[in-house]
Amino acid sequence: MSTALAIAGVTQLMRDVLNDGLVDNDVAAAIGTNVVVHSRPPDRVQELAEMDSVLNVFLYSVETQTNWSNQILPTRTATGERARNTPLTLDLYYLISAVTTEDLHDSILLGYAMQILHEHPGFDRDEIVAGLSPAPAIAGGLPPALQALAQTGLADQVEQLMISPQYLAAEEMSKLWTSFQSNYRASMAYRVSSVIIEATAPERLSLPVLTIGPGNQGAT
Repeated sequence: MSTALAIAGVTQLMRDVLNDGLVDNDVAAAIGTNVVVHSRPPDRVQELAEMDSVLNVFLYSVETQTNWSNQILPTRTATGERARNTPLTLDLYYLISAVTTEDLHDSILLGYAMQILHEHPGFDRDEIVAGLSPAPAIAGGLPPALQALAQTGLADQVEQLMISPQYLAAEEMSKLWTSFQSNYRASMAYRVSSVIIEATAPERLSLPVLTIGPGNQGAT
């Protein structure tokens, strides 16, 4: 199961796969400018596009699933204390948008983003470990938030993380951008499922035996 850091971990994995795909396809050379992948609220991205062309990964919705809730029920100890909760199982919805001040760059970036995610429909365990648990020499130079993502537990989930496109109607997309209070940008929605979050409860150990009674009859 994953920890509460799993949502941020998935966002970082989405950024990584897009950034790696842009580098592999040498998109910066094709459009003649630097390309940066961010995960900012849409109304905070335009200021970044003054220097570079930007692909933005924004988590716009979270939905719960009931399948795991029905399979794993809460359990209690003999004394009535809660020993295990039902896992929190989530689908994460992301909006990938291209923001730039140059002609055609938004369409080019969105096209590459869609191609990259089409060819990369999920994250396997090795990829999650590599993306969220960098070598110590690299990890030491990362911001604290990125260093913390090594503790997501995503690589230990029972289910693999899968990416699927969500083709929103024009009205749905318009409502999204209106809620962002930002100008519309070329964009595409994706769902990542499933993220399974469960807290790890401390193990309850039996009390130690302090003394042995007469004839080894037990504690006194």
